[in-house]
Amino acid sequence: MGKNFCPFSAFTPTSLLLHIHVLHLRHGVSENSLNHKVPTTMRQLVDIAILAYRNGRYREAIELLIQVADADADSWLAKLYLAKSYEDSGRMSDAHRVFEHIANVCPDEHLRLKAGNSLPGVQAEMRSRFCRETQANQKANTDQDDIFGFGN
Repeated sequence: MGKNFCPFSAFTPTSLLLHIHVLHLRHGVSENSLNHKVPTTMRQLVDIAILAYRNGRYREAIELLIQVADADADSWLAKLYLAKSYEDSGRMSDAHRVFEHIANVCPDEHLRLKAGNSLPGVQAEMRSRFCRETQANQKANTDQDDIFGFGN
């Protein structure tokens, strides 16, 4: 097995959360006590989302991390992985928005620096995409002019 092998990679984040829930029930943790352990459950969701992120399952990671971020505004690690998931899935404007929020507001200096250090790469990718789209649009307009005889 490779060094990046994850024993949970066969699970989807949702099925893994269900699996954890079943294990809790089997070990005598009641349904009611699970509902009162919100921080533990949120931490479990973050852990599952990080597993999904590390296994390249960005859509699933994003889905879980949005739930955590919506439920707990102080879950900065979840927000950082949300931004990284957006970045790695190609959603640069979303990644930029979340990285910038973390870099400006997060009380944890380490996470704030990580987010701030990620911003230049995301901004560069956004500029590159904009330039490519602009060039493609200009070429399409030039080609269309040539078709109708408006070119040189």
